[in-house]
Amino acid sequence: MGLIINKYENNIDKCWYDSSNLIYSECFDNKDSYKDLKVVFKDGRAYIYKGLTVQDYLLFRSHQSQGKALFKYIATKVQGKDKYIFEKLENVLLDLIEKEKELLIEENKNKTDEQ
Repeated sequence: MGLIINKYENNIDKCWYDSSNLIYSECFDNKDSYKDLKVVFKDGRAYIYKGLTVQDYLLFRSHQSQGKALFKYIATKVQGKDKYIFEKLENVLLDLIEKEKELLIEENKNKTDEQ
């Protein structure tokens, strides 16, 4: 389980996961600043967590279980307060995320076949 594939473009790290809870994330790579992380659950719920440290993002991204990592490093409390400010977003159309993943996997496969 964990990261299936990712694509970094326009300062956004898009990641697809094999996870029981989370299927997708986008990390907005704010140069010389903290990161903002959008996560999408399997039921389409989406949240954005603001002001993440690079370390917390990398711990989340590289973990074997993004759901566990989210609640361990990001959606947790420190001294009784939320570690990061977060906001619930509108539900996401999962078909679009899945199609983008499939296109990316196919694109990578074609690149490998050409080599």
